Amino acid sequence: MKQKYGKIYLLLISIAFLLYGNTIKNEYALDDEFVVGQNSITNKGIKAIPKILTSYHAKDESGNEYEYRPMVKISYALEVQFFGNNVHTHHFFNVIYYALCLILLFRMLLLLFENYSLQTILWIVIVFAFIPLHSEVVASLKNRDVLLSFIFSMLTLIVFLKWLRYQRFYYLPILALLFLLALASKFDALPLLAVVPLIYIQKRSSNNIFSNKKIWINVLMIIITLLIAFILLKKGQKILLDQSLKQRVFNYFENPLYFEKEWKYRIIAMFNTLGFYIWMLLVPLKMACYYGYNVILVKSIDAWGIIGVLSFILLAYFFFKKYKEKDLLWYGVVFFSLHISMFLNFVKPVPGIVADRFAFAPSFGWSMMLVYLVEWINQKFILKKKIFSFSNIEWWMQTRIKFYVLFYLLICTILIWYRNYEWRYKLYLYEADVKKYPESVKLHILYGSQIIIEYMQNSGKLPLSERDRYLQIAFDEFHKGLAIDSSCASCLNNIAFLYMNWKKDYATSIPYLLKSYRLDSTRKELLNNIAIAYFKTGRNKDTIELFLRKSLKYDKDKTYEIPFDVMREYCKQEKKYQKGIDFIQQYLSERPNSVFLYYALGELQIYNGDTADAIQSYEKLLQLNPNYPQVAKLLKELRERDKDK
Repeated sequence: MKQKYGKIYLLLISIAFLLYGNTIKNEYALDDEFVVGQNSITNKGIKAIPKILTSYHAKDESGNEYEYRPMVKISYALEVQFFGNNVHTHHFFNVIYYALCLILLFRMLLLLFENYSLQTILWIVIVFAFIPLHSEVVASLKNRDVLLSFIFSMLTLIVFLKWLRYQRFYYLPILALLFLLALASKFDALPLLAVVPLIYIQKRSSNNIFSNKKIWINVLMIIITLLIAFILLKKGQKILLDQSLKQRVFNYFENPLYFEKEWKYRIIAMFNTLGFYIWMLLVPLKMACYYGYNVILVKSIDAWGIIGVLSFILLAYFFFKKYKEKDLLWYGVVFFSLHISMFLNFVKPVPGIVADRFAFAPSFGWSMMLVYLVEWINQKFILKKKIFSFSNIEWWMQTRIKFYVLFYLLICTILIWYRNYEWRYKLYLYEADVKKYPESVKLHILYGSQIIIEYMQNSGKLPLSERDRYLQIAFDEFHKGLAIDSSCASCLNNIAFLYMNWKKDYATSIPYLLKSYRLDSTRKELLNNIAIAYFKTGRNKDTIELFLRKSLKYDKDKTYEIPFDVMREYCKQEKKYQKGIDFIQQYLSERPNSVFLYYALGELQIYNGDTADAIQSYEKLLQLNPNYPQVAKLLKELRERDKDK
């Protein structure tokens, strides 16, 4: 088998590197820190696997944790173990995984379409490979979950089709295991619960299908096999994960349907969303890393919605019309419709409303429909055949059609290359995408926030000589987002941050901070900023400690130390040293390894005249970090001073 298809495998690997080889030199981009990076758990290599299996996949800035996709981080942990934590190595393996997706799709189609020509099957895979919307999945390290879920989904289908052919019982536990691994990568594989039984019924269908007990017994057995994998994963999560940490807080700009509960809005969103995906698969000219509010409407039908309604009618029509024919179009409709159904915002709202990555799994059904359409046009209108057949693809032999196909693939290649280039680093990605969709609140937040981060980290991506110009751009981006969504707490907080840290106008920042607080009172940075603003302006001094304590309350990781610095400075200014000492000591029990807390405590104890206590604090600090700057020298001076007493 390997000998027979070796050249095809080599071709598919070559296509993967042709299209996505330029992503290897890219850096980290949107949300990559969720799964890989210098501070990620994956940096520990194989040793991290037990922790990965007992941890949530993602964590937001407030410490809320959600999703369970251990296969993704395990893949990165293995790469770190054997190749080091190198961003370019991770990107290289993403291309390898994409090539594997193509190979497994090819193998699955060989089993599914036994009577189709090799050319037909190969062209389906090639069309799939050249879909520009796949750029987000391959170019983004965070989206490796989509690649792994697809890989295990194809393996699940391959094992199922082999069971269908040979009826060997031992295929069923393998089927369950592969489906479990697909779900443990991402829940994109969930539609297989419907796809697999449908394929079985289609393959075994006959005139008396409803009276054939054996068919329905086998259908039930397949469904139970897959459900066992699903239930095992769900039960495993409850056992392995800390359920008290499971929480995800959504914002209005992520998807208004989290707040708008009327079903009519979900129906509108479903058609608008379906139309968007159909349009983007046809004309992928404005790809973005995030869409959200107000790019996709949820309260009124737009042009995408009209496309969605027409597409829905056509998909339903061909599903029923082509059922008995068992042809490529019917399978394309099934694979596309069932996989895209997860992301149409009808059953459950989707973060961002739409995303390029959500079209990845559905797009192999789209590829089937596209190949069917081209061959149908060729046979009906060019060759004028009376009998339509896929025994051999003849359009590839027509010079004119060959030219059009090659031109289409060339255009797709250029779009993919350029999109990969935009993904080279998050700052450039956000800058490119916010120009495409200025109505997206989230893109304004991402771009403005990244400008601030670049200067805070002194990354060298932006010139220091133009710092004020770029910070003004960030300032304007947040105001643009706020103009679209007046309830955007992130925009309000970031505007306040710039007033405080760039313009040094603490008084003007306070109204923005308080409005943000009314919208979301759980953000630790916001609560800390309110305390700072009151401290700097001398307002509401009696509430400073209250806001600092609230900030620490929502620090679930117990690593946020800025409130202690604010309290230290406040107590020094007000000469309330004991108040600061009591404040820090109260939190030491839950943060026993915090070097900064011992440093701040020692300083306040010195101001309070507690030299002996300060010595103990600094000694504890040096036990935790012997190289902490200046502390050893300061400790020596304190000991000498204590002796003189």
